[in-house]
Amino acid sequence: MSTAKASDFVCETLFSDESILSASERDLITSLIERARFSPGPNDRDLPESIARLAGEILAERIHANLSKDLERLLLGRHHRSSSLPMPVRGLGPGSPTPPPGSAPRPPGPNPPGGIAAHVGPGSPTPPPGSAPRPPGPNPPGLATLGMESSRTLVATELPETRPARCVIFEEFLAPAELQNLMQEVLQREMEFEISEVISPGATSGTVDFEYRRSRVLMNTGVHHAVILNRIQSCSSRVFERLVLEPFWPSRAEIQITSSNHGDFFRCHSDNGHEDIQSRALTFVYFFHREPKKFRGGELRLYDSRRENGDYVRAENYRTIVPRQNQIVFFPSSLEHEITPVDCASQAFADSRFTVNGWLHH
Repeated sequence: MSTAKASDFVCETLFSDESILSASERDLITSLIERARFSPGPNDRDLPESIARLAGEILAERIHANLSKDLERLLLGRHHRSSSLPMPVRGLGPGSPTPPPGSAPRPPGPNPPGGIAAHVGPGSPTPPPGSAPRPPGPNPPGLATLGMESSRTLVATELPETRPARCVIFEEFLAPAELQNLMQEVLQREMEFEISEVISPGATSGTVDFEYRRSRVLMNTGVHHAVILNRIQSCSSRVFERLVLEPFWPSRAEIQITSSNHGDFFRCHSDNGHEDIQSRALTFVYFFHREPKKFRGGELRLYDSRRENGDYVRAENYRTIVPRQNQIVFFPSSLEHEITPVDCASQAFADSRFTVNGWLHH
């Protein structure tokens, strides 16, 4: 490959990497260069080159920051690799066999029978009354246990003073047929969705607070509960590694489906900020909607966090994830995050912003 071709290839690769430059930023830079080229003023002949040079400087700064993070992940990953434990493939109950050493999780895609989902869902044992943590907004029912022994949970390492808004994103998470089945069932079960609730400090149950959260939730996810957990199992090791998190055997999994329509939102919060949900460690949000997409907004904003008086609090910087069809996002449950207001002109349930969201517990 010639030097020119190699340079073009590197530039194109970096320019298309959303972890370095977002889609909106790429569109803005491209638009500015096109306008400068085709409608230049008398003193703007060098404007396109100046804009391109500025874009190059921005790319260089962000590449440097990403390389620093990758180096940190690589060094910590080598340190933890010998003790890294992927989520179990079979036999989640006490006395069940553990995965063989070196067994590798499968990438996102259809999985054979077994795995986490084979042991979780309708009919699985549930915690005794009063022992199940409640989600931050939805109603209490619907929790499912993974039946793991608490003794197998890895001891948490000392928490850092600052935590960047780090997340892991997988595209095309479900197979097309699975996505279609999920969408069809959700539309058929519209009347089963309930108004979302939030948990206030010191409260023993959830309450409706339209100033803090507006959406509707479906707690019983049916067969999709198993499908989602099986897929999460297949990529869990990569998620832990990329988030620089100590791998753990989840003791519990919560899953729900959320519908957000015109004017719905969720103000800034963390998913494990209250005593009865402190064991939540990993949050996931899977986006899906009817095609063509009939809403705007509903973006997931992940805020950098810093420790203050023993807790993580929101910093000013944040990362924005725009909902995309068949995409899933993983991030630490302690990160402060919010959902921006949804703009859905039709206000039809079928045109809503849908998510399958949930939590894995230590």
